[in-house]
Amino acid sequence: MNRFTLLAAFIILAGCAAPPAQEQIASAAPLDAKDAPGEGADVILGGVGVETGKFDRLRDITFGLDGRLYTLESAGRDNTTAGALIGLGRVQIFGADGRLQSSFSLGDDAQADRAVNEKNEDALMAAARIAVDGQNRVYVSFPFAGGVRVFEASGKKLSDIPLPSVKALARMRDGKIVAVASNAIIQNDKWVWDGGDAFHILSSTAVERKVDFSQRLANVQDVDVAPSGDIIVLGAAFAEKYDWNPQPLIWRFDAAGKMLSSIGSGELTRSEDGSEPLHSVAVAKDGSMVAMTYGNPAFLVNYSADGKNITRRAGQFQWADPWSTHSSYTALAFDPNGRLWVAVPTPNDPKDPNLGMRHSRPVVLRTEADFFAPAQKGVVVADTRSSGFAPVLQSPLPYNIAYTVGAPIEVNVVVPPARRTLEAVDVSFRVFDAMGEVVATGQKSLDLKGGAEARLPLSWTPQKFGSYSFVADYKAGNQLLLSQAIHLGVTPRFANMPALEAGTSDGSWEDAARQKFVGLDLMRLHPAKGDDKLQSDLASAAKYGASVFIQLTDKKDDFTPQRATQIMNAVKGQVRYVELFNEPNFQFKPDEYVARAAAVYKAVKAVDPTVQILGPAVCGVSLTWHEEFYKAGGKATCDILSVHDYEGHEAISPEHWRWKFGALRQLMARYDDANKPIWQTERAISAVRGGVLTGLSQAIRVTLHRELLSSLGVPDDHNAHYYLNQGGYSSVPSYEWSAQGPLPAAMATRARAAFLGNRPWVGNLNFGPTGNTLFLGARYRDATGETVSLRNLVGAPLKASFDVPTETRVLVLDAWGNTLPVALQNGVLTLELSQLPTYVRLTGPAPLVPKPWNWGPDLAVGAQVSIAGKAENDAQTLTNGKLDTIHGENPNGDTDGKRVVRLLEFSPATPAIVTLELGAIKRFDHVIVRGLRADNQFGALRDFDVQVRQNGVWKTVSTQKTDIAPTVMGASADATAITFYGDDNAWISSFAAVQSDAIRLVIRDATRGFEPDEMAREQVVKAWGSANPLAASLREIEVYDAP
Repeated sequence: MNRFTLLAAFIILAGCAAPPAQEQIASAAPLDAKDAPGEGADVILGGVGVETGKFDRLRDITFGLDGRLYTLESAGRDNTTAGALIGLGRVQIFGADGRLQSSFSLGDDAQADRAVNEKNEDALMAAARIAVDGQNRVYVSFPFAGGVRVFEASGKKLSDIPLPSVKALARMRDGKIVAVASNAIIQNDKWVWDGGDAFHILSSTAVERKVDFSQRLANVQDVDVAPSGDIIVLGAAFAEKYDWNPQPLIWRFDAAGKMLSSIGSGELTRSEDGSEPLHSVAVAKDGSMVAMTYGNPAFLVNYSADGKNITRRAGQFQWADPWSTHSSYTALAFDPNGRLWVAVPTPNDPKDPNLGMRHSRPVVLRTEADFFAPAQKGVVVADTRSSGFAPVLQSPLPYNIAYTVGAPIEVNVVVPPARRTLEAVDVSFRVFDAMGEVVATGQKSLDLKGGAEARLPLSWTPQKFGSYSFVADYKAGNQLLLSQAIHLGVTPRFANMPALEAGTSDGSWEDAARQKFVGLDLMRLHPAKGDDKLQSDLASAAKYGASVFIQLTDKKDDFTPQRATQIMNAVKGQVRYVELFNEPNFQFKPDEYVARAAAVYKAVKAVDPTVQILGPAVCGVSLTWHEEFYKAGGKATCDILSVHDYEGHEAISPEHWRWKFGALRQLMARYDDANKPIWQTERAISAVRGGVLTGLSQAIRVTLHRELLSSLGVPDDHNAHYYLNQGGYSSVPSYEWSAQGPLPAAMATRARAAFLGNRPWVGNLNFGPTGNTLFLGARYRDATGETVSLRNLVGAPLKASFDVPTETRVLVLDAWGNTLPVALQNGVLTLELSQLPTYVRLTGPAPLVPKPWNWGPDLAVGAQVSIAGKAENDAQTLTNGKLDTIHGENPNGDTDGKRVVRLLEFSPATPAIVTLELGAIKRFDHVIVRGLRADNQFGALRDFDVQVRQNGVWKTVSTQKTDIAPTVMGASADATAITFYGDDNAWISSFAAVQSDAIRLVIRDATRGFEPDEMAREQVVKAWGSANPLAASLREIEVYDAP
């Protein structure tokens, strides 16, 4: 019996029958109010459900010549042992206005119980594709049943056309239907591909003719017809050896079956570049083609009609809510007006508490007319010649780490085998240090003929320890195809630090070997990941000497004495520190948390009284929340107060952290808890923002954060950076180690740990009233000697001088481990300090003594301020004698930024002008303009003049231009480009003394938030859809007559 004769047995399902043909419904059932079409879509239809207007087991979509939308739902069996029959098996028809017009069942002559004992029930019932001919007859394919069922325009069954393994259907230019078969079947107890050798032209009742392909195909997914009449097929190249999931390509055949061209690599690597098309292909009126490809969210890919470009854009309702989850099945179709529609079949039950915030699915979406426009968010345009060209940069060094300077480092370009049109590329490379200086270059050609794997060895020789980005550009002729990067660290083999030998680091979320290597000793472990994982992580931490604490839970329902007892029994004797809960301010009121925590605290201590308990681990050092916590008796729920010092925005501002931790200590003292230790158990400091790698600023901020907290009673071994390795929480890419190698912060924290060792912080150097706002010098001392960590807090390198007794020996090292020359004359050491730390090792009894910077009083305090140009907030705050801020609960500002002046809509041609009227003629020779660190929407100054008014004429006395290496393209990790901007926040102008009653700033340029230049801005627009505006954020303008 032909398998197609079984089809009817599976169409009408017990208890779940489709509505009768031509049921008239005014409109589709409404979606939840929260559901919007999505990013890049303007119409949404459906939602999960069996009601008409909604979808159950959505499979395909197509359009009639009259513009009506036809949707196909399949039927099948569930995954239970009983194998209950589920799914409607129906077609729904929507008008051009999106209103449901009618629906009909796929079958009308069968009983569901006839198929109870049949094999492959789900496969036999599975409708695959739908097409509508020029007479509005509807064709539905059933690959496993082996045929096409045809319906009249009214929905009445017209005929069954047997066609083994048929799947793909499309309407030809003459209105007839083309069908292509290729399906996996069992033949002689072996799986084989059936069909794929021809396309078939169908009438409404039979196969009219068969046209053989010159290239046999397998795993055919879809077919469409180009405006030229060419047949476009999505399927894999046939191979005699059966492959259950061969990678499809897009093939073009003429009307005689001759293969004209193909698009795709034919290799399954989950590449997101468009070389591995999936699921569906649709041809636009202009001849361009659209398919899906890998990603999460998966990408929609447009192949231009002229064959020159591939354009990609992710499909998603909103962040973390993709149309195609993990590249799951998605169907595509163009309407007669040329608009692309997307069928999103993956079901999502909105009643599921874990998915309730996401959109209802299945749905059908219409994309916006400019969905693939280059200016749209996330759109990437590439040369078609790059299809199948997926180079990878690899280093033979374990984990991309070298320990020797002056020795060549090899980097290999490896191109996997694939179908590709490229026969050769030119590869040029540049190596950048963390500051953006080019330290090596080179160029070679790479032969790609034959589609086999290709390799090209490249090498360079580092002359210094440091953090480096190796950027390779690939060109075909003069056309740049791709830029990509790999990151490498060159570091000493410190005697007190482990090396990272091959096989020791697994790159996972919990990676004790790598934690120790980079000097981030404190690790947080999670029992929720399972007992075996927890025991493995504890053993690894013990092996490599990492410090650990476990966090019992971040789930309210698991925050119970019973669960705590269970966990503690499993780890008794293996852990010294236990944190009760993660960020309870998101789930509990303070008194509710204290009530729960008291019981859990008691349960933990009952199992192991020696354990030290941490809490409450509030997100943000919220003084308000901690006040209520202590009022409710929170003191008794922890032995160590743990915090997550997210203080609003990304930057680390020393004056705020000092105030905030001081205020917290005062609060604790009011509740007789002043001597309790404070630990910082989670702080993310971003490495990637908006598709841009900000490695230098991360290194500056991570080391500054650790410096500040050490001085505030939280040493490095009580301070947890969140997190080390790339993975997991991708919305905050704050890792120090990417999939392409270590970032600058990893090398900087390693050197810091090596130079400081176990020496405790013993005090900060005094640079004088002015100098203390510009420099930080932290002293770490034990019986063996002293190390001083020095840094410039504000921007461009500054020189500082120190008195050094003659009996004291001095060794100076940079942030990476390079020994620096010592400029010591007459007992005075002079150093040029950057924003990264410089370390001074002292052997001898006396500390460094800075030459003080004391420029006297700020002459601008109280000056009247006016601004020419668009500005936000009160200009008078610029001369109030305070450093206003953007951090939480600070008396001088909060996260809304309303105490900070923002200058907007200026340019070199129309600069913003800030004028200070001093009230009297004053003598001065220094101006400090203090702004914000480039952060979120807050921009930092890049180009401005300082002018003074003399005899009614404005005279320029200083021009400030921030020297930044330009952003470079280089795809790595979550980024497409690399910036080299630091953390500038103050600009010092020194000039010959003048006398004047007014000064002004003529501001021409600034960063756009964290975007330092146009290249970075372009990448942010592609990643986020928009960029920050050009905005200069000012905090204070200071005027001095320095002695």
